[in-house]
Amino acid sequence: MTDNAQKSMEDIVSLCKRRGFVYPASEIYGGINGFWDYGPLGVQLKNNLRDAWWEAMVLNPPKGPDGERLQIVGLDSSIIQNPKVWEASGHVGGFNDPMVDCRESKSRYRADHLRYLGLKGEAEGRLFAFVEGSEAGRAQALKAARQVRQTRSR
Repeated sequence: MTDNAQKSMEDIVSLCKRRGFVYPASEIYGGINGFWDYGPLGVQLKNNLRDAWWEAMVLNPPKGPDGERLQIVGLDSSIIQNPKVWEASGHVGGFNDPMVDCRESKSRYRADHLRYLGLKGEAEGRLFAFVEGSEAGRAQALKAARQVRQTRSR
């Protein structure tokens, strides 16, 4: 994290503590990284978020790629598990997010967040990527594809 982002996060945590949303777990005994206790407002916010998610994902699940509603069931369990559980579920050895490096922008993107435009004809095989949901990125990819096509057709 950058210094500004770190400072900003510290400010947010400080505000949340002052307002009674969250407190680091066991804070008076030195705390435990990554664990939080919820104050009165934090409990209410957490429950509202949980209920909204439950409503949207379990009671009224979204449609899948085939147009049918997804089959999602609820489960409430601890995320603190024996390491063998994480290994068996594939979260240790087989879990990864393939990344793609852009030579032009020098940025790195998750492959599943990219969409591609392809060219046909003489420039076939040339791909132009843009970040999903970014209309500006899509427009930029279209512009670059058109420029390549015009250059090749000359």
